[in-house]
Amino acid sequence: NLPVWYEAGAMDISWTNFVTLVVVMHYMFGFAEMKRYMDFKNPGSQGAPGSFLGLEGAFKGGENGYPGGIFDPMGFSKGPEFEKMKLREVKNGRLAM
Repeated sequence: NLPVWYEAGAMDISWTNFVTLVVVMHYMFGFAEMKRYMDFKNPGSQGAPGSFLGLEGAFKGGENGYPGGIFDPMGFSKGPEFEKMKLREVKNGRLAM
């Protein structure tokens, strides 16, 4: 009973209201971005015991700002092309702006 992708915006969401969805979305994005900021501020701190409900092992290692671990299940950040792809990502973003 799932709608096709181009009709997903017309789906009935009467089980909640728009304000609740926006508040929850902002809270979740804010939490994720704050964890990333804290890793920039204090590298490696997000892998310390007690920093994320017992799931800290997924955040160990990696470069600051590039989470890896559970966020990279296919291992794309471990290949030799990764540095080149990061540069391409920044250049593409600048071009798009």
